[in-house]
Amino acid sequence: METCVRQCGRCIDACTDCISAFESSSDNRGALLQACIDACKKCADECGKHQHDHCQKCADSCRACLEECESMML
Repeated sequence: METCVRQCGRCIDACTDCISAFESSSDNRGALLQACIDACKKCADECGKHQHDHCQKCADSCRACLEECESMML
């Protein structure tokens, strides 16, 4: 569970940075978007290993975010 919690924190940080970059039209949006994609994938993979309801909800949310971010990379 410790790895799960750590991945969630990293995912939150990466998503927050990405949102801030898009709100400010930052030049490094692509890099931060990729960091968000990477963090969401790792978090979804880790949380998906656990059968707790909150872990499954987190994994589902991360997958949804991942898909949305990937669509913005095109």
